Amino acid sequence: MIRKIHIENFRSIREENLELGKITVLTGANNSGKSSILYGLMVLQDFVFNPNQSLEELFALPFINLGGFEEVKSRFSNHSKTPDFIKLGVTCDTDEYEQDQVQYNLLLSKARTLLNLLSVSCQFRFNAFLDIGLPYTGNIEKAFIASSKDENKEVKFQWNGFNAWVNSSPMPSNKDEQNLAIALNSPVKALSSTDFIPINRGFTKPHYNLVPMTGIVNSEEEIATLLKTESRADTLGMVNSYLEQIAERIIELPSNGAPGLFSLKAKNTKTGQSNFLVNEGAGTNQLVTILAKVFQYNQQFTCIDEPEIHLHPSMVRKLAKSFVEICYDTPKQFLVSTHSEHFVQALLSCVAEGKIKPDDIKVYHLTMTENGTSVERQSINEKGQIEGGLSHFYESELADFKSMFKLTE
Repeated sequence: MIRKIHIENFRSIREENLELGKITVLTGANNSGKSSILYGLMVLQDFVFNPNQSLEELFALPFINLGGFEEVKSRFSNHSKTPDFIKLGVTCDTDEYEQDQVQYNLLLSKARTLLNLLSVSCQFRFNAFLDIGLPYTGNIEKAFIASSKDENKEVKFQWNGFNAWVNSSPMPSNKDEQNLAIALNSPVKALSSTDFIPINRGFTKPHYNLVPMTGIVNSEEEIATLLKTESRADTLGMVNSYLEQIAERIIELPSNGAPGLFSLKAKNTKTGQSNFLVNEGAGTNQLVTILAKVFQYNQQFTCIDEPEIHLHPSMVRKLAKSFVEICYDTPKQFLVSTHSEHFVQALLSCVAEGKIKPDDIKVYHLTMTENGTSVERQSINEKGQIEGGLSHFYESELADFKSMFKLTE
C-alpha cells in the first residue's frame, strides 16, 4: 500500500507530503493543483517503467504531454530547500502488517538525476543514493549497507535504482534478509501496480479486434481486449458485478465469426435487452473503462480524475460506495480528484454507517495561493462529519440563492 506521495517543485506544488488512505480524495476549484498530484505520480511511474529516455521526454505521459523540464518545474521553487530539483516520491508499506515503510525518491534537474531509497520504519536502516543521469539503462549497480535497529547486524545489498539484491541473491534463505529484500523492492513493486484513469475515457466503436497488451493498458482497444481475454483476475466478472449494482447493466462480448473480432454490448438486467455499449449513455460507457482498469490483474492502486463525469448524482453515490466495498474486499486503493459533493457525501455516509473507518478516508481541499497550491487536510470523525464541512462545494449555489431572494450579509 502506498502511504504517502512526496512532491516538490512540480507545477503548482512547492512541497507536499500527502498521507494516503484506502480512499484519498482531492477537492478544490479548477486550477487549484489537484491534477498536479496525479501527474507527479504518473511521471514517477513512467520513469520506473522506462528510465531510458531523456529528461524532456519524461514528461510526455500516455494521456498528456506536459512539456519539458522548465515547463513543469514550479515557479515557486525559489522558496524550496532544493530549488534546482523536482522531487517525486512515494512511501510504501513493505509487509502485510503495514508496520514497515520504505521511501523511494526521484530527484530531477538539468544537471543531475538522483535516486534515493530510504528506510522510514523498518527492521533494517538504510539510505541509498544513486547519481544516474538520463537516459538510464539500469547499468549502475552499487553496494550499500543496511543496519539492524539494534546495530548488531549489517547486511550488504546491491541496488540499481529498480531492483535490489541482498548478499547477491534476489531472495536469500535467511528470514531477516528475505524481509529486507522485500522491503527494498516494495516501492517499485507498488508503482508497478499503479494505474491511472484520465478524463478522456470510454468506448467509441461497436466492434473490436484483439490487440497485443504490453505494459500499461490505456487504449480502448486494449481495454476491450482485457475484458475479452483476462481470466487471472476475472476482470469481466468483477466489472459486471459492480456495473449491475451501479447501472443495472452487464457487459457481453460475443464473437463476430471472424478470428479476433468481437462486439462490445451492454445488457439491461431488468429488461434483458442488449445494445452496443457505444449506444448506451456516456456515463455507463465510461463506467466500464473505470471498472475494467480497477479490476486488472495485479493492479492495486488506481488514480481517477473526476469519476463523476457524465453520471447522475445517484450513480455517483453508488460508485463511491462501490469503491468502499472494493477496497475492503480486495487490497485495492484509490486516489480520486473530484468536483462532486455527492461523491464525498457518499463516502462520509459509509463512515457513519460503519462500513469504513474514518482514518481510511483522507480528504484534502486544495486552493491556489500566491505561493502555489495550498493543501488542507479535512479530518473525518466516526459520525461521518468532516472538519470544515463542504462549504466550498456550495459557495456558488449560496451566492445564487442570495441573489434570487435579495438577501444581504
